[in-house]
Amino acid sequence: MRVHLPNSAHLQNIEGFIRSYEPNGKNRLVVSGHERYIHVHPFALALTACAGAVARHNQWKTSGAIPNVSSAPYLVRMKLF
Repeated sequence: MRVHLPNSAHLQNIEGFIRSYEPNGKNRLVVSGHERYIHVHPFALALTACAGAVARHNQWKTSGAIPNVSSAPYLVRMKLF
């Protein structure tokens, strides 16, 4: 499974975020983010957290490639990773 956090995932353009979700790839969750800026709506964060909960429940391997952007510390404090 792959989840990519784009530079903008708000309710008005949430369809693009949902389309970028890749459910393929058994037993593994990969979370990545935009290389310069990440600004997402709590709904997008909730969907990402749900993917993480599925991975944890099924004991999948997880990996992340979130670049060092200004919003990364906020996502870490929320325990998204």
